[in-house]
Amino acid sequence: MELILKEMKKVAVTIGLMAAVLLTAGAFWDVDWRKLLLSLLFGGLYTLANFMLLGTVCAKACRKPPQKAKTYMQLHYALRLLLTGVVILASFQMPYLVPVGVIVPLFAPKLTYLAAGIWQSVWQRKRRKKEEAADRY
Repeated sequence: MELILKEMKKVAVTIGLMAAVLLTAGAFWDVDWRKLLLSLLFGGLYTLANFMLLGTVCAKACRKPPQKAKTYMQLHYALRLLLTGVVILASFQMPYLVPVGVIVPLFAPKLTYLAAGIWQSVWQRKRRKKEEAADRY
């Protein structure tokens, strides 16, 4: 559970940065900032809840035999995907939500781990070059 919460904090930071960028851009698009803020809040909270659900489902699946774990993960994946579809559809149906504000935070986990992977690869490359330079002398 600690690991899930630690990773959720990283995703929450990404959601906050995305929200700041979208709110700034929304000022130029002539979008009602209150609707956009409510949409970002709704999308961000749903994203964090979905991420938490994924973590708890994975933790439970690890305690099951392989075939049951596979079925369990597939079922919960389908349910999370269906729920995400309902959230996106609701964002188009509700007049007080801006669909972009709901949809963009859904990409926060992917963006978080993509950025972390790039950062880690660049950092390791720099560290390797320093080690190689130190080995030469």
